[in-house]
Amino acid sequence: MLMALPEKTIIYAGHDYVEEYMDVAKNLEPDNPHIDTYMSNYDPAHVRSTLAEEFKVNPCLRFNDPKIISILEAKGQPARTEFERFKSIRDIV
Repeated sequence: MLMALPEKTIIYAGHDYVEEYMDVAKNLEPDNPHIDTYMSNYDPAHVRSTLAEEFKVNPCLRFNDPKIISILEAKGQPARTEFERFKSIRDIV
């Protein structure tokens, strides 16, 4: 349901694991230039982002991205179906 919302939708975090999660995202995809931009906008006093920003950095929302699929395959993770890719990302994270 979340992924079907407009990209301008503001996402408010129910918890703040942004730094830790972006470390995981950067480890998974070290050449993603959007992660540094995302982190430069990070405000621990007001944790929020847009869905568009999340689509650029959050591997759990990018399970259909060909780059993420190739990363999963290179790590020997199941990646044939959407469910397998989502589960593989969650297992890595």
